[in-house]
Amino acid sequence: MIDINRLKGIDEQPSSYSNTRSAQAVEDPPIDNWADELNHKPELPKPWDSFKGRAIISVGVGLPVMFYLMLAISCSQRISMLLIKHPAETLIEIALALMIPVFNYQVWNAICKKDLRYAMLRGLQNGLAIGGCLNFLVTALAVIFAGKVQFAFNSEMFAIKEVFAAIAGIYALVLAVSIYLGYELRGLREFNSARVRTVIYSACGVVLAVLGFIGAEAKSMYMRVAEHKAFAGSTDKEKVEGLQMLRALNAEQDMRLECADSRTVGLPGLFIPISTATEQQLYFAAFGKPFRDDRSADLSGFSNEYLRRHVVGAMIPELSLVRSGMDGTVNADTLSSTVNWTYVFKNNEYEDVEARAELALPPGAVISNVTVWQDGQPVSAAFAASGKAVLEGRWTSVGHETPAVVSDLGRNRTLLHCYPVKAQEELKVSLSMVMPLKLDKLSEATLALPKFIDTNFEVNGEHQIRLRSSQQLSLGLKGLKETVSATGQRILSGSLKNEELSGLGLSVTAMRKPILGPIAVADPLLPTRTIFETIQQSPVKLPNHLIVVLDGSTSVKNDLDAIKSGLKSLPANVTSSLIVASDLSGKKNELQPLRSALDSLSAADFEGGQDNLQAVVKAANTAGETKNGAVLWIHGPQPTLNPEYYLTAPFTETPSFYEFALDNSVTDGNEFFKHHREIGPFNAVPRNGKIDHDLTRFVSKWQPGGMEYKVKLTESYAPLSGEQASAAQGRELKALLAKEQSQSLISSGDLRAASEIAVRNKLVTPVSAAVVMQSTPPSMTADAFSTQSNAPQAQVLQGASSGTIAPQSPPELQGATNGTIGSNGADAEFVTGVNTAGTVRVNNLANLEALLNIFSNASEVILVLYGIGILLTLLMNKQNAGRWFGLAHMSTPAIIALGAVAILIGLSIPGVVNWFVASGRDANLFS
Repeated sequence: MIDINRLKGIDEQPSSYSNTRSAQAVEDPPIDNWADELNHKPELPKPWDSFKGRAIISVGVGLPVMFYLMLAISCSQRISMLLIKHPAETLIEIALALMIPVFNYQVWNAICKKDLRYAMLRGLQNGLAIGGCLNFLVTALAVIFAGKVQFAFNSEMFAIKEVFAAIAGIYALVLAVSIYLGYELRGLREFNSARVRTVIYSACGVVLAVLGFIGAEAKSMYMRVAEHKAFAGSTDKEKVEGLQMLRALNAEQDMRLECADSRTVGLPGLFIPISTATEQQLYFAAFGKPFRDDRSADLSGFSNEYLRRHVVGAMIPELSLVRSGMDGTVNADTLSSTVNWTYVFKNNEYEDVEARAELALPPGAVISNVTVWQDGQPVSAAFAASGKAVLEGRWTSVGHETPAVVSDLGRNRTLLHCYPVKAQEELKVSLSMVMPLKLDKLSEATLALPKFIDTNFEVNGEHQIRLRSSQQLSLGLKGLKETVSATGQRILSGSLKNEELSGLGLSVTAMRKPILGPIAVADPLLPTRTIFETIQQSPVKLPNHLIVVLDGSTSVKNDLDAIKSGLKSLPANVTSSLIVASDLSGKKNELQPLRSALDSLSAADFEGGQDNLQAVVKAANTAGETKNGAVLWIHGPQPTLNPEYYLTAPFTETPSFYEFALDNSVTDGNEFFKHHREIGPFNAVPRNGKIDHDLTRFVSKWQPGGMEYKVKLTESYAPLSGEQASAAQGRELKALLAKEQSQSLISSGDLRAASEIAVRNKLVTPVSAAVVMQSTPPSMTADAFSTQSNAPQAQVLQGASSGTIAPQSPPELQGATNGTIGSNGADAEFVTGVNTAGTVRVNNLANLEALLNIFSNASEVILVLYGIGILLTLLMNKQNAGRWFGLAHMSTPAIIALGAVAILIGLSIPGVVNWFVASGRDANLFS
């Protein structure tokens, strides 16, 4: 209060008072204005002024911050993956972790200032910090005593449990600080009721933190338990329940991420680790889709759906196929044909684009030429070795601007990509294909036409077909008609609908002379040699017991009616049984009579993905108990490898194995039956039309008195004898023979000899490709492959059968889409990288990836330098730090936190960017 007597004057005061004031005047500084005395406040203590304060800040704030920095640097990719897989849950856990140092500092600051405001908020903050510490401490201890960390981290070199022991120690210290802060916060309150409320608020914060952590991990842990139950259940019922739990969770995307990278599993993987191979099997079993290694360079085992998403790429709306036409000659007598499929692409975009198409060729067919029209002039392709057939040599640069590249992806798939289709212009491209005819009867053969598997352009325009033959042709489509030309040739012509260029494909029936051969023709490359074609006729071997193994996966469900219709055409004289490969309870691989089993089948019997290996082994064992047994395996996609070993009995006689694939032979039988080499080889049932038609045609051959035919091509120096073929037919037979020879050498592992045969005969095979270039180097011209001496060619042809290889080795043309071309003056070229997934996808992301790398590296440097600059300047002079960096309004802890966060973000940017780029390029997680 203000002394009134002092205002009246000093003379009116007693002498004792005067003496007292004089003494105080010596001790207290004078106050010029009485209002200043009213507003004068003592300076409050800082949180780090005392030794206790510095200890609390160091342990409760600094220790977790330093741990988070080290965690972000060492595990940035793992954190990024978890953010992609479970963004909300991962952000909750990151928030719980960051709350610990932030709330510890805020609570301690309030205690130091004796700030009694916001009692509920301070209590909740303290409880959340305590609960967060408890979460991570208990988790670390659980990992130490109950975790399978050695298996989960796949590491024997690092003491993983010791790392978690250090983490437990860190959070034990931080937990002790947080509990002490709660005790001090309680001590600020004067009344017992207020103290009780403070404790209750802290307890609520602990419960919220624990529940938040449990909720964030609940789905992942439940999913992991379901996975463990699905593959390690003690009974089949438990395994089926585990798969049903995964389907109910809609966990397909989560499992796909786990199959791609085990680091996306998170905490549940530390307690229930599952190997990547098992994870991929579970993914197939749950959702019926085999997981493929997206980073593999070999695309031959991949399905059409996989290739559509990974190779062809996204649809370009303004790019379309406005015109196309199939024009060719069918030589039914020699069971050969040449078809030219010409495309006209139109680009309505305002920039150049690339046309990409996935083609399906009939078995045995081969592409023999590629032509692109540039400025009105046709430019033919050069053929060169590709894939794994690699040699050393000098290189000439070839950019991405390749007018056309055609490469073989295996499994009768071919990739065509053309660049550029110029803005507001058209591009004309033609493929020449030599295709064999399938001999159904001695007087009738079938030609399956090529088709689109998928495209990145719209198929919307005029499409024509015109086929010529010396005998009758027929194709059951409206709009087609057969006429006779002035020279007596039969011509089948008309228009095709857009949808008829894809789908199940078209098959042309051609009549022929009922002859077995031999048909002779001079070798076009070496006239002194003769190519002979003969047809071997033999009675159909009727199976004594045919066992049909039907895949019980979801992928077969839609084709069930067609499969039933085809199998019911099986002649009654053939003893037959059916096994539905399924893990469903009560129906696991049960052997039943075929006809009655077909009648009882329904769509409900097909679920998820069913591994057919055990069912096929059982069928083989049963069929092998008698002579002339046979197994017909009808299936959708299967997992890459089943590591199980099933018991097989010695066969009385090895049965015949047939495979009817419903998706263009996606399953690699060699890999699938890796542990059961006694099963196979499987003979593929030709797919030329609808499923019921193909199955009916296949099983109908087992009628009593039926005959089967096999075409055989040979070559020798014997003179021409038998019926003579024309020069055009000779070129077709030579191409088909070279394709057979090259394929045989590939099967035996002699890729070099296989590539030499393919290049000399100008064929696209798994070890050769066709490339049309803007400016073809001299060594890449067509003449480079046709003007060589005859002697080396003869040596190569001999090598196809005897194993000898021509001494010349073709040089390489590397990366026809984004690599280099050799030009060291040799006779041929090598193309590598054309048919690899990596090369195909990198082109679409290369420019973007380079830009993102520049951005991420620049951001990392700037942010790290900024953070280090703040911290160093703060250590030297706080005022300079505030003035130089514009942070004068911020407190010292806030400036420290800002510097640490800047460094953390800068270090994390490259890892996050690289993860997103790798995901788009390799794992295709965002299709």
